[in-house]
Amino acid sequence: MAGSDRDKLIGAADLEAIAARCGAASKGPWEVLEDRLVDTAWLNAATPDDDKPIALFDYRSGTENKANAAFVAAARSDVPMLLQLVKSLSKRVEELLEANNREIAARVEANKRLQEALARTGAAADKTPADKK
Repeated sequence: MAGSDRDKLIGAADLEAIAARCGAASKGPWEVLEDRLVDTAWLNAATPDDDKPIALFDYRSGTENKANAAFVAAARSDVPMLLQLVKSLSKRVEELLEANNREIAARVEANKRLQEALARTGAAADKTPADKK
């Protein structure tokens, strides 16, 4: 389905916006506080200087609340790690494209020299000793 959000490429501005949201959020790591006897789950900061709640997961089944809390808690460290991976892979793709472009340019130049040499050789081979007079 062309033109859908699924087909949208993520650009540098998108990555910068994601990184800015990460930077603005409470510092990690985050942890899930849950009790098997209740359906809610709390998401808390888990740093020595900050153990305040970040979110309460409620209004869904206990299994869903706890899974959502675990997902969000992991996202605090997963998203920065994935941003770094995207940055690293993007740099590598750029390097490979540049190397490929250099290789293509070298092949084009080599082919040009080959064609020139063949043209010179073909012109000399076409002429018989009688033609050279």
